[in-house]
Amino acid sequence: MEQKQINLLIYILDDIRKITLAGVSGLTKEQLFNPAVEGEYPIGAYLMHLGETDLGWLEVISGQEQPGELKKKTYYGAWFDPYPGKENPPKTPPETDDYINTIY
Repeated sequence: MEQKQINLLIYILDDIRKITLAGVSGLTKEQLFNPAVEGEYPIGAYLMHLGETDLGWLEVISGQEQPGELKKKTYYGAWFDPYPGKENPPKTPPETDDYINTIY
């Protein structure tokens, strides 16, 4: 991949982060935790998924597995595409900063 392509990808991902964070900035931890639509994932799950996919791609690109503690913070494999029997979404609403720090 050329440096120009890498720079563009970094810009796009950063832009997505900024837009997403601006869109959820006024929500409470309960609003982030409770599904907005019945049968759907909560908004916070989508935020965690952004962090989870970043970690996944970092592992692929670097060839190094990321620390378990970091994966635990993002509920890696707990909400989306969980390993069978490994579903482990949080039982109570995480703090708003926990969601935001996951995608920073």
